[in-house]
Amino acid sequence: MSNAVSEVNGESLLGQGIAAAKDGRKQQAITIFIKVVRQDKGNLEAWLWLARLLDDPVGRRKCLQMVQQLDPANLEARYLLAELDRPPVFPPSPPPEPAGIRPEPARPPIAAPARRAARTKPAYKILAFCLASITGLACLAVVAVAIWWGYRQSQLASSVPGLVIATSTPAYSPGGLKNIFVEYILDGSNSMNDKLPDGISKAAAAKKNLATSLTSYRPETSVGLRVFGENVPASNQKESCQDIQLVAPVAPGEMGQIMSWLAGDRPQGMTPIAAVLQQAAGDFVVGEDRVNSIVLISDGQETCGGDPCALVKQLEGQGLRFSLHVIGLNVDEDTRQQLSCIAQAGGGLYLEAHTSQELKDALDQVQQRIVQDARATPVPANPAILSPTVLPTATAILTATPPSLTVDMLKNGTYFLPNPQKTFKLVNGIYSEGSGLLDQYTVGMQNEVAFGDLNGDGVNDAAVLLAENTGGSGVFVSVVAILNVNGTPSQAGQAEIGDKVQVNSMAIDSDAIMLDTVVHGPNDPECCVSQPETQTFRLIGKTLWLTRLTSRSSPDAQERSININTPVDGASVTNPFTINGSVTVAPSENMLAYQVYLPDGTKVDESTLTVESGGNAGGPGTFSQTFDLSNAGITGPVIIQFLDVSAADGLNGSTTLALGSVRVNVH
Repeated sequence: MSNAVSEVNGESLLGQGIAAAKDGRKQQAITIFIKVVRQDKGNLEAWLWLARLLDDPVGRRKCLQMVQQLDPANLEARYLLAELDRPPVFPPSPPPEPAGIRPEPARPPIAAPARRAARTKPAYKILAFCLASITGLACLAVVAVAIWWGYRQSQLASSVPGLVIATSTPAYSPGGLKNIFVEYILDGSNSMNDKLPDGISKAAAAKKNLATSLTSYRPETSVGLRVFGENVPASNQKESCQDIQLVAPVAPGEMGQIMSWLAGDRPQGMTPIAAVLQQAAGDFVVGEDRVNSIVLISDGQETCGGDPCALVKQLEGQGLRFSLHVIGLNVDEDTRQQLSCIAQAGGGLYLEAHTSQELKDALDQVQQRIVQDARATPVPANPAILSPTVLPTATAILTATPPSLTVDMLKNGTYFLPNPQKTFKLVNGIYSEGSGLLDQYTVGMQNEVAFGDLNGDGVNDAAVLLAENTGGSGVFVSVVAILNVNGTPSQAGQAEIGDKVQVNSMAIDSDAIMLDTVVHGPNDPECCVSQPETQTFRLIGKTLWLTRLTSRSSPDAQERSININTPVDGASVTNPFTINGSVTVAPSENMLAYQVYLPDGTKVDESTLTVESGGNAGGPGTFSQTFDLSNAGITGPVIIQFLDVSAADGLNGSTTLALGSVRVNVH
């Protein structure tokens, strides 16, 4: 949860520190971040930046511990603390210098841990022999790499529980991480918006737990990611069935790309399991020493006409060697049969998860199986010793939280408003063009700014208010949702909230923008506003939707609100389905309007319904409305709004007194 921002000094100071750090002004950045945490001990970003910049390990540890107190799940803090906890590495004593051979200038020492001292003497005998030969320098390089690689292998063994890497060099060594090649496939269909029994959406649980599970792999492990259904909604069935994306190939060093993708996007599409498995099979190279694995995380059956189980059997029959593990998310019996058939045909595990914790456990179990398979597969040891991969440092694969958005960034950002269709760049919060009454156009960013997570990726986004004037008396205010895309503000949606609206406060809470406003009431003159109103907006796809509105005819009057009792928001329903709700104040003539939309804003149905108030005019009431969208051929996510509009305006009027809504996935 994030409170409305009333003072921007802390945010501006944080932005200055980030800019200094990126410019290489390290000491200046440290000084600024220290000022920030003195002003605000809860500023997680400042603590993280200090941990990145400080050289003193004691200071770094204290900063990272503060980050963990503020955010126990922070992955960067976990990695950096693990790096600090690794035992120190001491260089060996230099070998005796052979006569007649000048030592290699400026050669860095070869690190080796004390517990490997017994192997040091033979290595230096080899060094002495090599230095006395014509090919001394080449031999020296080979042995140096061998010693370094052996030490790195010992680090791998100590840092991955249950993983054993041989310290000797037999013809074949037990398989380690270097022969693991795994591709995860993540379901992005619209049903992944449904909630698990523990209240967490399937998509959020999958992305969160997959990110956590991936941190258990070493950075040199070849891990890739494919997804489907994240870009094209199910309403566009043909294109959605082709919506398959390779986020990261099966290769080392792709973890950062995977983590960045897991932080964003939302499910909305179809379920082309057969097609995605066909493409995934082509992402691997076949080899006797390679342990190829596919891990499918899904909650549904094939919906694009394919037969994934038969496809996997066919691929296995063609000699493609891989194991296919499947995790089903809170599935029904029909889905269970198909997903388990896929896993059985692919020689892998089939596991089910009904809660976020069960999903975490399932991912851990699959990873253990993959590592066990790798250890049981012989891998040639010598090529790995003679040609080691240059390992990235731990910080190279951190899933670092992007830099925070700042008020200064937003005041100088580029925006788009649909009425009129115009893209413009603010300069210190202002944009202006034209000079006369007919061609003047100005936009100003208002003081109210809010920060918080709008898309469930755990990163603070922002909301701003833009006031437009086209030369007349109207001042039209819009709320704009801004996503944090790797530290850069990116407009994701906007909605006009009215003319001359007075905004008392704005905050972001639970992925929603919440406004406390005063707006024009049904009988207000054009100049003035008097009706207290709260408005709640949510970013759904690329549209900022008004999902709830309440109002009072005066500050002391009863609040008018519409509440949806069943089904819960995001639930899956089957035609026909019924929505039950209640109102705090019965509408005029006990009549509510309703409208049915697709996520892209297409209206597919509208009508009215009757509220039962027991004859108590103006008192509380209930309503129940049954919908059947099968005749319209509509499946997938829909948004249904219920509106109490002013009697003075009629059912198509512009003054909304209350609004309630619910999102459902229609099957």
